[in-house]
Order: sequence, then C-alpha cells, then structure tokens
Amino acid sequence: RAPPAAWRYYRPSLEKFRGIVKGWSELPEGKRLDAVLQCGDLWDGRNEKTDTGPAWALEQARLALEPVLQLSGAEESNSKGVGEKEGVGSRGDAEQSRGIRLFSLFGNHELTTHTREQLAASFLHVGRPADRFYHVTQLCPGVRLLCYDAYDVGILNGGIHLDSDAIHMLRENNPAAGVASVNSVFAPPTQIKCVESRWVGFNGAVGEKQLAWMRSELQAAADAGDKVIVSGHVPLCPGSCHPICLTWNYEQVLEVLHAVPGTVVACFTGHDHEGGYAVDKCGIHHVTVPALLECPADDTAHGVLEVFADRLELHGFGRVQTRTLPFP
Repeated sequence: RAPPAAWRYYRPSLEKFRGIVKGWSELPEGKRLDAVLQCGDLWDGRNEKTDTGPAWALEQARLALEPVLQLSGAEESNSKGVGEKEGVGSRGDAEQSRGIRLFSLFGNHELTTHTREQLAASFLHVGRPADRFYHVTQLCPGVRLLCYDAYDVGILNGGIHLDSDAIHMLRENNPAAGVASVNSVFAPPTQIKCVESRWVGFNGAVGEKQLAWMRSELQAAADAGDKVIVSGHVPLCPGSCHPICLTWNYEQVLEVLHAVPGTVVACFTGHDHEGGYAVDKCGIHHVTVPALLECPADDTAHGVLEVFADRLELHGFGRVQTRTLPFP
C-alpha cells in the first residue's frame, strides 16, 4: 500500500458535513446522538500560508461546527463538566439534559497553524483541562471515553520547531531528519519500510506523564467495572493504517491498554485519510476513520456508534464500514 495521497475536496466536504449534521438533527426519539467525536484535522495546515491566517481557520471551524453545538443545547453542554474527573461517574439528571457533547481531537494540521495555548483557549477545548489535551469522561453508564494526545511529544506547536526535545527522538530514529531543514523532518527514513517509516514530523509520541495518567484511569475504570473507548488523532495499531501514520511510541501505549485485559474495547483514530481497521492481540478494535475530505461528489465518510452491554455497533456511511465490535 502506498503512502496516503489523494485528491482533496474542500468545499464539497463542508457542504456534505452540513447535510450530515442535518440528518443527525432529524433522528427519531430514542436514536438521537449523545455525543459527537471529531478525530482531528478540521482545517488544512496550509492556512498559515495565506493572508487569512490561523484566526480565520479557527472561526471557519466554529461556523462549520455550529450546527452540532446547537443540537439539543450542546453549545452550553460543551462548556460544562467535561474534564479530568468531572465527567466520570453516573450521569445525573442535569448531565442527561445537556444534549450532545462534542469531543474534538487535535491533529497535525491544527498544531501546524496554532499553538497549544491558542487551541486550549478555543471553543474546541471548552470544559477540558486547560493544561493538556488528554482527558476522560463518562459516555454513558458503564462506558468511558478516554482521549489521548498523540503529540504530547512532538515538533508541532504553532509551526515546526527544530529546537524541540522531540527533534532528538526523531533524528535518533530517522537519519533522513538529520538535515537542519523543515522539509527533512517530514521525509520517511530511507531504505526503511513498514512500521519504521512512522518516524516523521507529522507524527508524535505519548509522553511518560500521560502514560502514567492513562494507566491510572484505565485501572480506575476496571475497578468500577466500566469499559473504555480510547480515541486520539494518530493510530496505535499496525494494520489499522499505513505504517507511516503510526504513533512514534505506539508499542508503549498498547502495553498500557493491554495491562487491564477486557477493559479497553475499541480505539477510534484519524490521520490516515484512507482509513483502516485491525484487531490487536488482546481483542481491542482499532478503527481509523476515513476522511470526508477525500470523498468525491457521490461518496461520504461518517458513522454512528451504538453502545450495548456486550458490544459496539458501528453503523457506517460511505467509506466507513458497518461493523459489529464485540467486547474482548
């Protein structure tokens, strides 16, 4: 399989998205959404090279997502009670009445055009911990959503930083990134195939502090008898995406997920626009969601996830395949 590369349909994608949201608003009672998960790269990293700049990109993203925020009063809900601990536990009447919750992950394109401080202060991060991009919340009784930051260690932060600590990790594993230029850090290692091609600048790693937090949260979920759905922008499992799109230290992260057998049931990611699917050795389903951006006029890419006591049902549309995801 070749590295991801395809035509991108910017304006048609925006119109399609509006149609998708309209469809959500028309779902019958009992089938309405509780939450929306957006897997990152809401805008193109090249926005910084135009006169419009990062502020324009953020405003356009807000306008695009406004219909989601307006569904069932979700604009208010996204500003309350979803943080490290606030969302964990049984949902009370107040939370159930808040409507759709929006979970937005940050990808390499957002981090190319905006600093972490800018993104943390934006509408996309309201109600989340101000000092980091990883958090956990209770989706419904018995199921939690844990979002990880795949660029906790990385060279992207409102641009490309060749003086960051992460550049040393990158260059130790990718000799092609040793040249002191911006373009070199995005060149995959020469003569290297498969998972080693992940050592490029548009990926990153999950840091030690975040790994410790993840261990603690997963153990807490296991102790409570809860299942956990994990999500981040960059995939974790070989086979679920092109190897060049894997998290730098995916093996470490998988080790943490596997340390509490039967707790983590699925992982939803973005980054590889073609999408993909794999099941790891512990039975965790890894779903890489295809990009709506690369769908021609007669195609689409989105899905609705239903949670049951023993499985997840992914109802796919267009390039997102419908799947039954039984719990490990």
